[in-house]
Amino acid sequence: MGLGGGPVRFFCDLWQRGIFESIDSVCESGSQELNMTAKEFHGIVQAHGLSDYDRQDFALLDKFPGTPRESARKLYQLLGAQNYTCLDLNKEHGAIGHDLNTPFDDRSKWEQFDLVTDFGCNEHCFNVMEAYRTLHRLLKPGGYMVICQPRYAETNGYYLMDESFYEGLAAANGYKIVQAQYVTTELNRAREEREQFLIPLSRDLLRIIDLNAVKISIIYCLQKVSSEDFVIPYQDKFLSERQGNAGYIQYFERRPPVRSYLPIESAEGVVNWALQTHREYIIREILTKHPEELKAAIDRIGQQA
Repeated sequence: MGLGGGPVRFFCDLWQRGIFESIDSVCESGSQELNMTAKEFHGIVQAHGLSDYDRQDFALLDKFPGTPRESARKLYQLLGAQNYTCLDLNKEHGAIGHDLNTPFDDRSKWEQFDLVTDFGCNEHCFNVMEAYRTLHRLLKPGGYMVICQPRYAETNGYYLMDESFYEGLAAANGYKIVQAQYVTTELNRAREEREQFLIPLSRDLLRIIDLNAVKISIIYCLQKVSSEDFVIPYQDKFLSERQGNAGYIQYFERRPPVRSYLPIESAEGVVNWALQTHREYIIREILTKHPEELKAAIDRIGQQA
């Protein structure tokens, strides 16, 4: 388990967006390591302007792909998150020895973390739902969950998750989707020479990629909104029947650009929500693009009065 160049780029992007300004504490599924060369890591952090970076703090990267490897703790500390915890039966890198197949009952740690992650760990748990319920319970409202799982690739885990898994989890639990991308990993090179890149989350784009030459993973950043306990996602009509809404509408918030889900009961509900949420934007668009229609509407209202 570990973070390659793709997830490191992803986190650096979030850092540039200012998201790490509110992140001090991190808890990860699995005792995560940095699986990349010192040269690749150095290039990424320099390109993103991380001025506090000291190459000597990441000396173990010079040994990759040998061991011992650098703990992911160092990356989060570089990004500003000083308090680090991870959960793993192997207890490596100071991990709490917890079986992720089973409930995490230490309530003193519930809602104590600003960021929780899963980088290729939870798919190794047969009881994968319990592993994600644990992450949800550990995460503070307003905090972030980052999941990166292989999608188009051979894997030694039990599961391969596609986009519907991430978005179902988000919809059922009211998470906002802050960022989502594919991660590509070169396959036809020695391990220490393989680079990872982030590309848009577009299945159309995959049609022009040789899937025999790259491994494709999916990475999502979700933001928790409430203190409600974990809700098991359902699909299609069962989302409505079991979770009390007629569907979800996907929308983009303007500042910062994130996606979220809104349960809807009727067309009128969508219109009312849009007016309440984006009133200023709607008025500005009307004033800019439809001034004559607006003037005519005002005149009609005046005549009726």
